[in-house]
Amino acid sequence: MNVLKGHKVETVLKEALIFLLVYNLVRLVTVKATRRQRVRPHRISFVDALR
Repeated sequence: MNVLKGHKVETVLKEALIFLLVYNLVRLVTVKATRRQRVRPHRISFVDALR
């Protein structure tokens, strides 16, 4: 999230909230994958989490 495209405060807030939502969803998928694969969270990549 290097550049926000919005010009209005509402748009910037919406972009930030969507970024946080997606980040947390990715983390949730990663945690579930680590439990399934029985490894520590720092040992799994995003690609491994999606498998």
